[in-house]
Amino acid sequence: MKNSLLAILAALALFLFLYAIGAFNYGSLIGDEGFRRHAEARRAGVARTPGWQIALVGDFIRPGHDHEVADGVIAAVNFINRTGGVLGREINLQLLSPENDLAANRLLTEEQAKSNSIALLIGAMKSEQAESTRALTQRQALPMVTPAALHPGELPPLAPDLFVSTAPPPEVWSAPILRQLTTSGIRKVLVITPEEAGEGAFFALHLESVLGRHPEFTEIFRCGYTYPARVAELENLLRQLHGSRLFEAILFTGPAADLEALGTALRASGVRLPVFGAVSLDTVLLPRYARDFPNALYYPRLTERLIDEGQADLWKTGNGTEPTLAEQSGMLAVSVFREALESLGAYEPAAVGRSMRQILAERLKPSGNTLRATLVKYDGTPLAHD
Repeated sequence: MKNSLLAILAALALFLFLYAIGAFNYGSLIGDEGFRRHAEARRAGVARTPGWQIALVGDFIRPGHDHEVADGVIAAVNFINRTGGVLGREINLQLLSPENDLAANRLLTEEQAKSNSIALLIGAMKSEQAESTRALTQRQALPMVTPAALHPGELPPLAPDLFVSTAPPPEVWSAPILRQLTTSGIRKVLVITPEEAGEGAFFALHLESVLGRHPEFTEIFRCGYTYPARVAELENLLRQLHGSRLFEAILFTGPAADLEALGTALRASGVRLPVFGAVSLDTVLLPRYARDFPNALYYPRLTERLIDEGQADLWKTGNGTEPTLAEQSGMLAVSVFREALESLGAYEPAAVGRSMRQILAERLKPSGNTLRATLVKYDGTPLAHD
């Protein structure tokens, strides 16, 4: 009995080790035959259902990133339905909000994935949700779009892969920051980031890697803070680190909501360094949080839109402003689904996922001036030489 138990534990340990090093992927665990069975059931279920059923899962009840994504999704659905729908069928949108509850988010996602009437899921609004959500939707052969900052290239490979992201690669955002630091002769930078896994931590690691490849940067120091930011913690970090190392700029990868605490900490510590933020600052909430920010504040913004001119003009007419990145990501999530279906002429899950990936790969390409960002000041004006 004892030997049998040891053998079982050894086999389990071996499986976990092989899984951790990538010997398996989701496709191998699901099985090709199982995937084909789910894909056929979904194709038939979508064909029987009136309209195209799209489920949006996110914390869009409260103001913030998810809310802006939802506004963009709703705007795109209304625009497409007013202009004839997709292949003669309207889009029917289901809005499902687990608020800020990861367990509820997973449950809602799993429920939608098991419903064969759903043609597309838009979800995984946070990078830390991407891998588990992808596993759920992949298992049920459900195409999925995420507007999260995590780029699919950072996830294990799948074949076929039904998971795509409307988020531009991180190189798009780090390039203008690198240009400005180099042009300004800045050589010592302090990276301040939330400790929790997510978009901020992901982008901080990317920035550290990018700057580390340039020998002219003599000091790159990354420190974390507990989210949500507390003034006392940030002030203590600034007094200790800036006083001993004499940094020349701060790279801040936290959300706009943490700017109030950072600004208060900067003022109290007397640190007057320029602050370069992440793309998360491109939000309608920025004026609320950065109104009294004491230092020069910059963040990256796309020089061209992710969406077509017709949708952008309609948005500006209705809202009086240029859409934020999150709002554009929401619109693009629906638009790329429409483009994929119209290019295919019919719904088949694997083909839809493949087509969406090809469309987005071209549109979000960071090289060849296909997609470029520039640094803007807090008031939205671009730097003259960027």
